Amino acid sequence: MSKSMSLSSFDSTLKDYYPTPGTRIKQYVVDQRREDKWERETCPRFHIDVHDDNTGLSCRNAGAVPWTFMSHDCCNICCDLHEEKATDPEVLAWQEERAKRPPVCTDHDKLSDEIAPDLVFRANPVFKLMREP
Repeated sequence: MSKSMSLSSFDSTLKDYYPTPGTRIKQYVVDQRREDKWERETCPRFHIDVHDDNTGLSCRNAGAVPWTFMSHDCCNICCDLHEEKATDPEVLAWQEERAKRPPVCTDHDKLSDEIAPDLVFRANPVFKLMREP
């Protein structure tokens, strides 16, 4: 999402990311989903023990955590580890590979060829029963 966002642009972004079934999906959404998937599958992971974040609650990060997930402003432990691992050879190689990937489309009006699928829960027997007269 953009650095500065108004409520109307946030509303538009949500509509872009969750289009109604049967409509074409925006190209930037398709590209961003592709990159998010690639990142989830390839980002180096590091072990973090269970710990409390800056609010005193259990931090969301524990176990094998992707390096990119460690940079969040509500936990100094994770942020410190993120900075420490930034020079790790595995992270540097991954960042180099990420820089070679195709960019996300910057035109937020351009449509892709992909069509939003019908929502899965519509086929759920409970919802079918609720729609019957």
